[in-house]
Amino acid sequence: MSIIIISLAFFLIGCAGQKVEKISIDEVKDYADAAAERIFIGISKEDYNLFSEDFDEQMISALTEQKFKEIVKQLGKYESKEIIGADRVQGYTRVHYKTKFSKISREVLFTVVFSEADEMKVSGLFYK
Repeated sequence: MSIIIISLAFFLIGCAGQKVEKISIDEVKDYADAAAERIFIGISKEDYNLFSEDFDEQMISALTEQKFKEIVKQLGKYESKEIIGADRVQGYTRVHYKTKFSKISREVLFTVVFSEADEMKVSGLFYK
């Protein structure tokens, strides 16, 4: 399976070489798990509105319904998730998950990126 990366271009460029601060899962669990659950259930139900409910404007522009359909086709139905870590870098909080989807025989690692400047809206989504 190929690696799919959906995020803001400046995030990838801007974070290179920046200090990464590990943070407690308890610090992010409430808001991150709720947003991640909507993303994963949105994939499972093929519901773009639910999937993108917590996205900032740039993510909505970057991750169109057409790209969403490709993700749904690749992953299938959402089965489970486990939060495995969190960190902060340059005004963004990254929350890492091990997930299981029906069309992939192994765990899928997801990183959901939240913008601290934009009310913790989702500003990046990575999986591999």
